[in-house]
Amino acid sequence: GLQTARSGSQYDVETTTWKRVQHSATLNDDAERGGLVWLVVAGSEPLDERVVATLRGRGDSVTVLQKGAAFEQLADDYFSCDPNQEADVEKVCAASVRELPPEKRLRVIYFCNPSEPQPADRIAVAYQQEVDDKINAPIVLIRSLIKHAKADMISMTIVTRNGQEILGLPAPALAKLR
Repeated sequence: GLQTARSGSQYDVETTTWKRVQHSATLNDDAERGGLVWLVVAGSEPLDERVVATLRGRGDSVTVLQKGAAFEQLADDYFSCDPNQEADVEKVCAASVRELPPEKRLRVIYFCNPSEPQPADRIAVAYQQEVDDKINAPIVLIRSLIKHAKADMISMTIVTRNGQEILGLPAPALAKLR
């Protein structure tokens, strides 16, 4: 089979600018009536799987990129790859927008891996994994997406784990969300 070599990042420094944009839900109502189109970047958490099942259960079109070690197409709409490997992510992005009508918005959900406390001798390794998962991989994903779809037709949600401080909810209320 075809072997692909793992490449390191070709960028030494990335600058990310986040801009919150509120899109009107009524702008594309007619275009969205046939079901929504999603790209879900998932880890191995049960919540990730439940979200995919829920979206598919209501008739939406869902392409899944399962975080893994090497690129593999598991089904027409199900892929596995290292989300830091831009060439592989680009293949998934191309597949997710292949049949996307120009008037439809691609909705993207990126599930971050959960953060776990680490012993002192593992902090450096864990830190690099955290930076890759929560900063580098979303940057690769965004850069790949805008090569295949107009930026104003992409909505992206990044789901962090352990988001109690962000949500401002007490633990019992948060447990209801899981």
